[in-house]
Amino acid sequence: DLLGDKIAIIHLKDFTLNENALKQCEIGKGVCNIPYLLSKILARKPNVPIVLEETKEDRLCEAVLFLNEIEN
Repeated sequence: DLLGDKIAIIHLKDFTLNENALKQCEIGKGVCNIPYLLSKILARKPNVPIVLEETKEDRLCEAVLFLNEIEN
């Protein structure tokens, strides 16, 4: 709610917790509650671009399918 309409882009990452440290993982494979996060953001900015910077090319289709399932 604090950022609201100021959000211009989402840099989306997922992560796991290993030995008290965060470790980045594939979108949808970690502990980040991505459906909740996106529901809140997309309610205010429905067409905001999402960047999957660290997603490997061979996993990109899977990540996009995961995100599309959330949005629909």
